[in-house]
Amino acid sequence: MSLVVQCHPRAPLGPDAGLSRQLDVFRDGAPAHEFEAVCEALDCDVQSATGAGGALLALTKQVLVGEAEHGEVDGNGWIIRVDSRVVTCSGLYGQGGGEIGTPLFHALLVEYVAFLSDSHKRSRSVLLLPVRS
Repeated sequence: MSLVVQCHPRAPLGPDAGLSRQLDVFRDGAPAHEFEAVCEALDCDVQSATGAGGALLALTKQVLVGEAEHGEVDGNGWIIRVDSRVVTCSGLYGQGGGEIGTPLFHALLVEYVAFLSDSHKRSRSVLLLPVRS
């Protein structure tokens, strides 16, 4: 089994449905639903590689290397809390929430920031990590 992050340009979802997210996680080709809130939080609140993306990436690195115990980012629709073990995403408007291990969140964020920094927004699909059954 494996986890794959896919970053892609937004696509229309149909009449009155809006646009797709730019970020999804798949487990063996199927949507990994436990990452929905994390992907939604990043897609909603991280719009650029140098702004929110760069700041969140720097915060996550500081926590991972022990330069900070924890940190919190309050965005437009989500609060993202980072500590050395887990990242928690909480919706500000009833969207729910979710959590992900900090190292896995960091790997996901690195790929999303790389996608955002690509001026052509080319789709990318990257293996996050093999998952043992």
